Amino acid sequence: MRWVRTWGTGAPVAYLHGLGCGNLASWADTAARTGRPALFVDLVGHGLSDRPASFGYTLVEHADAVAAALSTVGAPVDVLAHSLGGSVAVVLADRHPHLVRSLVLVEPGLDPVAVEPGDLAAHSEADLPHGGWDRLLSRETPERRAEVRTADPLAVVRSAVAICDALGGTLNDVLARTTVPTLLVAGFRTYDRWDALRAAGVRCERVEGGGHFVMLERPEEFARLVQEFTTDVAGAA
Repeated sequence: MRWVRTWGTGAPVAYLHGLGCGNLASWADTAARTGRPALFVDLVGHGLSDRPASFGYTLVEHADAVAAALSTVGAPVDVLAHSLGGSVAVVLADRHPHLVRSLVLVEPGLDPVAVEPGDLAAHSEADLPHGGWDRLLSRETPERRAEVRTADPLAVVRSAVAICDALGGTLNDVLARTTVPTLLVAGFRTYDRWDALRAAGVRCERVEGGGHFVMLERPEEFARLVQEFTTDVAGAA
């Protein structure tokens, strides 16, 4: 795995991007606002990280790979994670809680999704080298296409399957039992277990006017939520 590390003041923060996303494009604004040391991790199959065809791109495999990267930091980190990265971060905190001081999950995929014909997760892997990847890219906006084409086609499709599967439908349960302080931030998504997660101790916040990329669409409000939450976590430690 590859990552970009920057310096700042305070405890380190690890940033995980979404499906087919570029990490710096997703998180540079937030990192600049926090001013803290940052680790921008490229998930396997994305950015500068390796793209092994033998990798299953399941949430567990992604989480264990991220854990290997975070183990180099030498201290637990606050993890800010978007979409696919948020799903991975839930599993990371469950399997490797000693590496994670807190979680901020932005629009993660938590609920299982039935895959329909035409969905990204339903796409044939065998078709990807034969025009399938170009057809998938053509469905994206030019801005989004510029990001997605930097990811490995197989990684994108298999990771999409993992998001829809949501750890065999158990991802909400995994989050509900976490011992890691967690902030769940939603923009346009609704969650089947929103109230139950809140009752389990997850702090749940909906940002009005935010879409899927809350941290970019409502940057000041998002940064304020993160600052308040991480300050509370540090104070309780």
